Amino acid sequence: MNAETPHSQSAFQASDVIMRVRQQAAVAQCWTTQLLLLLGVLVLGFLQAAIKDDFSIFLHDPGDAGWNAIIILISFYAVMSVLVRVYDGTWFRWLNVPLLLTTLLFPVRHQTKHIMEGQMPNQAVALEVLIVLIAILGTVLAVRWARWSPQK
Repeated sequence: MNAETPHSQSAFQASDVIMRVRQQAAVAQCWTTQLLLLLGVLVLGFLQAAIKDDFSIFLHDPGDAGWNAIIILISFYAVMSVLVRVYDGTWFRWLNVPLLLTTLLFPVRHQTKHIMEGQMPNQAVALEVLIVLIAILGTVLAVRWARWSPQK
């Protein structure tokens, strides 16, 4: 005799959907958090320059190509945080995994460049470390979300 009743089966399906929605929301939150941290890095840089009354640092950091990259990153983080909330296709869930992994490379590359130029890390490093940690967490969450499939 089957111990499952139609009610218990629908409750299981509902909890399965709730779990998927939570995973999806967590991945979206990682994209949003990375966006906010990147904006924090920029604001911190501008505040430090304003206090010193010296904005010359922005002539070479992030540089001409760097400013374009920052605009692209800000746009990318903003779009991804929305797309993750509105689209749930399997291929898109798996696409988030390498994309989130890629986002941890930007701050690592940026700080490596500073170290190679002999510059000491500043306060922005703390925010960039958080971007890396959120990227790692986001990747783990994205894998969990991507593996989700409806229970039969």
